[in-house]
Amino acid sequence: MKEKNKVTLWLALFAVLPASLLWPLSEYFAEPGITRTLISGLFGGLGFVVGLGLYYWTKNKSKKTKIIGLVAILIIGVTTIRTVHLSSKKDFDTCEICGYKAIDKQEGECNVCASNIWEKEKSRTLYDSKSEWLAEEQLFWFAEDDTAFVQYYEPNEIDGFQKDEEWKPSINKTEILEYNKD
Repeated sequence: MKEKNKVTLWLALFAVLPASLLWPLSEYFAEPGITRTLISGLFGGLGFVVGLGLYYWTKNKSKKTKIIGLVAILIIGVTTIRTVHLSSKKDFDTCEICGYKAIDKQEGECNVCASNIWEKEKSRTLYDSKSEWLAEEQLFWFAEDDTAFVQYYEPNEIDGFQKDEEWKPSINKTEILEYNKD
């Protein structure tokens, strides 16, 4: 009975480890929803099949060989995740409105405050100047009922986007108070 437990343990390790390393990769290939779930299942299934193959390849080998196989799976899996993460990581510009490094360069829109960049807004002729646009957008973004709680620099991160330490608002709390009265 003890030998059967060892076989089951090795089989579980070889099957579950690669599946659990591969299924989260769907996050880099699809938006949340059914497509991501299907891709997760596909990657997890692929990892399971690869793990089973490696298990049957090492089944009659020594314990040391099996451990080396599991360590190899772990190293390859972590390297794959790291490579995919680094290759899919986008470089964002700082939003002039909210101050987060969240401007998608292709879309020209902030992923935090949803404001467009000035280059997109100036063609709409809603504002006479960039400074007017910037003040109006910042007033809308930072408007609070009680200006004592306005935090230009907090939180440091929203949805994974970092606040740019070099960014400065173009409005002050008095202007926000005036804006809130209207």
